[in-house]
Amino acid sequence: ISAAKAVNAKRILVLCPATIKINWMREFVAWSDYRNIFIVSTSKDIIPENTQVVICNYDLVIKKSIKEQILRFKYDVGIMDECHYLQSTESQRTKSVLARGGVIWACDYKWGATGTPMPNRPKNLYPILRSLAPYVIAPYTDYMDYAYRFCAGHMGAFGFDDTGCSHAEELGERLKPFMLRRLKEEVLAQLPEKTIQYIYLERTKEIQRVMDLEAQLSEEEINSILEFRALGSFAKIRNELAQAKLPQCIKI
Repeated sequence: ISAAKAVNAKRILVLCPATIKINWMREFVAWSDYRNIFIVSTSKDIIPENTQVVICNYDLVIKKSIKEQILRFKYDVGIMDECHYLQSTESQRTKSVLARGGVIWACDYKWGATGTPMPNRPKNLYPILRSLAPYVIAPYTDYMDYAYRFCAGHMGAFGFDDTGCSHAEELGERLKPFMLRRLKEEVLAQLPEKTIQYIYLERTKEIQRVMDLEAQLSEEEINSILEFRALGSFAKIRNELAQAKLPQCIKI
């Protein structure tokens, strides 16, 4: 957000997992003057013309109605948070974001951020590097060249095998300008005490339904609960609310 302010961005696109969309909005409010912020929640949403910041999760970008709306605008900055979600060249989300005609090409600046750039093996890095920093892997920008060089590519019993790793030190050197690797034993003494962070959930229909039930409690019921004379209906509502939150909590 600070970097977007530094380049005087007027319109920003944020792509991220669904569970952190609300947090991104809160961070924009906390750290910037951007206030026209729109979170894409469903494939039927209409993005307003005057929106300064569009926040959309990867799984909604693949929807034609949303992708076309995003591409109607020009963005100064495009941010791909947890960009390891774009690790497969075959996935719809990678194609909708990084491939030719993908939404990130509507942005002047294209920034990817992740704490897990290579979840399993070097092949996971290719889509991001090929799209955002092809010079880093040149002259191995063609996937087969990249696979033979860095994925120990070879013809196996069941076809081409690109699940290995080769020339790891060379790849590490190429990534040094923008990739940090910090081992726990190196930073343990620098870590602060544990902190509590509030995670805000998206208000789904089920969560709203249970909250509406709580809002319908009478004053007498609320008083009896506060005075520990009765907990029945309130305890049931609290239990239902916990169940309604559970799917999002599991994702987080």
